Amino acid sequence: MKTSPLQDLFILTAEMIPMTTGDPRFIAIFPEQKPCVWRGHFALLTGPFLEAEDDDHHVYHRGVPLEICSKTLRVLNEEAYSPHFLILNRSQSEVNGAVVACDPEGGCC
Repeated sequence: MKTSPLQDLFILTAEMIPMTTGDPRFIAIFPEQKPCVWRGHFALLTGPFLEAEDDDHHVYHRGVPLEICSKTLRVLNEEAYSPHFLILNRSQSEVNGAVVACDPEGGCC
């Protein structure tokens, strides 16, 4: 975590460090405040970690596709996350884009 590209995402110290939103190490990417829409997208964690969990409690296991909605898709396409995820669209036909409930326990999401 001390090497590129991860050193900008983690602070490793034994002492507390105050952090403000003006700190260049502070990265916060919030989903849009609108309903989730599923359009057939799946996210695949490519590493370097075996597992990662986001703020919505979606757990990504390296190499295992996970259904994601439009809001999560936008966040994972951001520069801080995109090098670590492969986004796939596995729908076999046009997806109606219905509003869905994001629930990490199942369903998409």
